[in-house]
Amino acid sequence: MSVNESKAIVRRYFEVLAGGEGDLVELLHEDIRWSVPPGSDMAGEKRGRDAVLTFLGSGVDYYDPNAPMDVSIRSMIAEEGRVACEFTLEATTARGRAYRNEYHFVFEIDAGRIRAVREYLDTHYAHLAFHSEE
Repeated sequence: MSVNESKAIVRRYFEVLAGGEGDLVELLHEDIRWSVPPGSDMAGEKRGRDAVLTFLGSGVDYYDPNAPMDVSIRSMIAEEGRVACEFTLEATTARGRAYRNEYHFVFEIDAGRIRAVREYLDTHYAHLAFHSEE
């Protein structure tokens, strides 16, 4: 798979995530692994497409479903089945707060599908935005 094809899969993932047409199932490898850093409320590794889809679905509850979610990709660097993507996610939390966090995901692409994701973000900021009473 070419570098451009791998990047296109990652772009497509973000389009679907932000409410575009399509189905995440088609983009995720059956044996996908998704890792979130230990400082996050959602920390750990999820294995398998069903577990990852459940995990991603639970994250949706943190956001206001009636407000737009904007993913702005800052950069993508790719080589042989890996894509590193820096992006900003802007949304409104379920508590009505503005949310803007910087992310870095490392995607592994295999046979045209996402096989693994390692997610990095400001976990402290995310915790405060989603759980703080202030």
